[in-house]
Amino acid sequence: MPTQESKKIAEMSSQVQSKPLVVESVAVVTTVTEAPPRSDRWLVRSCCCGCSLATGVWLIACMEAVSWFTGIVAGIFALVLESQKKQIDSAIENADSEDASAETSTGGAGEAPEDSMTTEEKVSQTNAAIDAFAIASPFVLAMALVGLYFACKGISASRGNVAACHSYLRWRKVCVVYAAFAMVLGMNGGPVSGFFSLLLAVYYAVVVKSHGVALEQQGANSETFVAVAGAV
Repeated sequence: MPTQESKKIAEMSSQVQSKPLVVESVAVVTTVTEAPPRSDRWLVRSCCCGCSLATGVWLIACMEAVSWFTGIVAGIFALVLESQKKQIDSAIENADSEDASAETSTGGAGEAPEDSMTTEEKVSQTNAAIDAFAIASPFVLAMALVGLYFACKGISASRGNVAACHSYLRWRKVCVVYAAFAMVLGMNGGPVSGFFSLLLAVYYAVVVKSHGVALEQQGANSETFVAVAGAV
């Protein structure tokens, strides 16, 4: 006769046999994707001062931002001069009148030098310069705002933003084209100065391009895919 203890053992064994045995397995697969090798032509590993590419791009963008901010100030100053043109004309006329009165009172009046300008000529030339500056001010302001926008892109690129780096590289290429035209037209103070400006613009573009390539390779090499599989 089966005892009570043997009945309990039989029940427990039947329960164990009725429950399915579940075995879970987890597989973790890490894949490192190597970026395709790119040519080192037109690429540099560091900036000319020995700093990293990121620091070099940051310095280029900061110098450009300061330059364009100066352009904004100059454009605003031109508009202020245009609004104060009458006061400037009055100041020129008063200064010439005071000089003439001083010469008369001291008895030093004599024949004026042949190359001396009359008050009307001084006022006319001053107004022409102010007008030319004011006409150019909208273009200066527009270019300064665009340049400042891309300079901010360059600062963002120096912090690792790949999209901003591509945008800033396109802008640097535009600057290279502009420097080439400026050299041909003699807008940068002569052929030597223009050629130096062109070389500098090309080098800036190379630094930005190299930084962009480095960011792309860094992003490609850090891609990791994890696959989790469960089996019963």
